[in-house]
Amino acid sequence: MKNIIKIAALQAVVFSFLAIGGVVSASEVTGSLSTGASNIAIGNSVEGVVVVSPVASPVAGTYSAKQNVVLTALGASSIHYTTNGSVPVCSTGSVYSGAIVVGSSQVIKAISCYSNNVSSSVSSFAYALTLVDGNGSNISLTASSAGEVSLPTGATGVVLTSATTLDLSVSKVSQTEASVTVGGSVVALTQNVVLQSGVDGSPVILSNSSLSNVTASIPDGTKIQASSGWDGKIAPPTSVVSSGTAPAGFTVGGTVVSIGSSDVTLVFDNAVTILLTGVTGSVGYRPSGSSSWTQITNSCSGSYASPTAPAFPGECAISNGTDTKIVTYHFTTFGALTAIPVPAPVSSGGGGGGIVSGPGSFGFNAIVPAVSPVLTTAKASAVKIQKLLGATASSFTKALSLGSKNEEVTQLQEYLTSSGLYKGPITGYFGALTKVAVVALQKANGLAQVGMVGPATRALLNKGINPTSAETVTTKSAPASISTSTSTSKLTPVQIKSITTLLQTFGADQKTIDNVNTALGGK
Repeated sequence: MKNIIKIAALQAVVFSFLAIGGVVSASEVTGSLSTGASNIAIGNSVEGVVVVSPVASPVAGTYSAKQNVVLTALGASSIHYTTNGSVPVCSTGSVYSGAIVVGSSQVIKAISCYSNNVSSSVSSFAYALTLVDGNGSNISLTASSAGEVSLPTGATGVVLTSATTLDLSVSKVSQTEASVTVGGSVVALTQNVVLQSGVDGSPVILSNSSLSNVTASIPDGTKIQASSGWDGKIAPPTSVVSSGTAPAGFTVGGTVVSIGSSDVTLVFDNAVTILLTGVTGSVGYRPSGSSSWTQITNSCSGSYASPTAPAFPGECAISNGTDTKIVTYHFTTFGALTAIPVPAPVSSGGGGGGIVSGPGSFGFNAIVPAVSPVLTTAKASAVKIQKLLGATASSFTKALSLGSKNEEVTQLQEYLTSSGLYKGPITGYFGALTKVAVVALQKANGLAQVGMVGPATRALLNKGINPTSAETVTTKSAPASISTSTSTSKLTPVQIKSITTLLQTFGADQKTIDNVNTALGGK
């Protein structure tokens, strides 16, 4: 006779085999069985099958990220489960074959199945997630009412990829047309949908699993409006290639992201916040359908932790020295803006001679006579150009290291840029890229490679020495001839161009400029 004993929890069963020396396998017990309450004599040759309900790992509970749930049941031939609220049975439902990805709040119900149509009781595992993770798929939100969609209860975050979107199309509705100007472009708003968070009063945080340094925060209950071309889908922050015309005096920097829709500009009735981690300095945006970038010149009032929103439909930016927040009423393309270095104004001293100093990106200090037509007359006048590669406009006085943020860091970055050692933006903040360039400078000049500007490196910078060499060129403007201390120049093409441009600024004739260019090795 075979007795089948179902036990809801394996931990509640205690087997006693010491007295009988029985044989134990994974799912069968031969011998005497003790339940812990009283000994039940089954007989010396009676078999018992222990039936165990499924166990889940990690355990049910609340999590802030997606979970991979593993189900186990000792000795079971299979496990069947459901995620739609229905009760699983061994004849239907999904057969468990690997970890179940829980990307949003849901309940998993599971049953263990054994031979001879034996099954366990049903286990239920409730997972509450504070985010919705598409796990590589689009996320479609359910309609709470016409014109409104909601995240699952308890959820405030949405995680997508560069190829997936948050689909709100099921609930978007038409509205009376309204127009708003964004970056000089007029946007006709004809449809909208309201986005509700899964936690009252908490914003919806939109992120991209493959872009860790940018997030977008949308206040709970915000109305999202767009023109007729909008399909009701929102793309997460996605890294894109810079395109379009930057504001005067700027280039578009290394961080450029598109948020919302590539086809239209999305407009919000509440201010949204875009966090650009690792970005400092100037920032701007390019509206959808426009080729021109707009610099965000308005600085947010309030604190960095809680910036004050600008008046609709404006935007503002605020930085803590490491990261930048953009507070705005629209989703388009946003990016860092890098200022283009320009030469400092010319100063003169009444005919006695003046000094023209170009920022580090021009790579030289030039000592020239006061501004006069002397370079274009037949009267010979010596012009001595002392080109010190990468030399800065002013001396360095401070110790500079990781975390420093001041004007001398800006000068340092300009110097390193002109020397070809620094490829990052000119921010005035001493970060990891600046440290790498300082190490390269120290290595090229035989200094200890400490990655910070101390007394030795500061002395090097103040002398204007750079990784190649320094030389002096003497020019005579009439007749237009030039002599050099060496027939080979080690200036870069950019530095040579800077010198000839300076000569043009001072009114030098073209023949003189050509001679200088040739002597310096220019083309």
